[in-house]
Parts: sequence; structure tokens; C-alpha cells
Amino acid sequence: MAEPWSANDVLAHLRACQDVRGKLVNEMLTRNHPVVRYVSPRTYIRKTNYPDLPFQQSLTTFAADRAGFVHLLRSLSAGQWMRALDLKGSRTETVLDCAKYLVAHELPHLAQIETLLKGGPG
Repeated sequence: MAEPWSANDVLAHLRACQDVRGKLVNEMLTRNHPVVRYVSPRTYIRKTNYPDLPFQQSLTTFAADRAGFVHLLRSLSAGQWMRALDLKGSRTETVLDCAKYLVAHELPHLAQIETLLKGGPG
């Protein structure tokens, strides 16, 4: 995606981040301290059609995916929040780390989308 991003580009990026982090959480919850290769959402998005989808369709799908992810997180025990994986050659992350990352990363992007939809600069 070329800079500056449109509202649709930002939403596509958020969807890719959700997919990448969601897969990491799934790995942590289903395997015992796995070692996985990190995939950047900017790389992952190239394998999707997210940037080409109409904004409303993409938003509806993102909202449904996020609702499922939040439902999963709410069902976790304290021990499950601390399940972890190693990102090859990089760092260890827990389920809690992934959830915190998504919130911290998305807040500025959500403000960016609001500004863009109101006709302001990204």
C-alpha cells in the first residue's frame, strides 16, 4: 500500500494485524511454548484482498472477527493469558502481550480512520 493510506488501507492493515496476532494467540493456546517465525502484517496483507474490498464489507468482517477474538480472550483463565511462544530470533510473547499490542497499536489507527472519514488528512 502506498502512503498516505486511505481509510480503507488503514482498515485493511488493522485486519492483517488481527489475523497475524490471532494466529499467534492460537499457536500459544494450542501448542506448548511453540517457536514460530514472525510474519509482519505488512507482508501478510499482500496475500489478502483486504485493500481491494469495499470499506463497509471489510469493516463488517473485521468487527465479526474481533468479536470472536474478544470472546475467546474473555474465556481465558489467568494461566492461559500467560501462555507464550518464541518468535524465532526475536523475542518471547504471551497472549497478554498480543492483546496489549493490538489495543495500543490500533488506537492511533482508529483516530486516523475517523479523521480520514471526516475528510481530513491521514
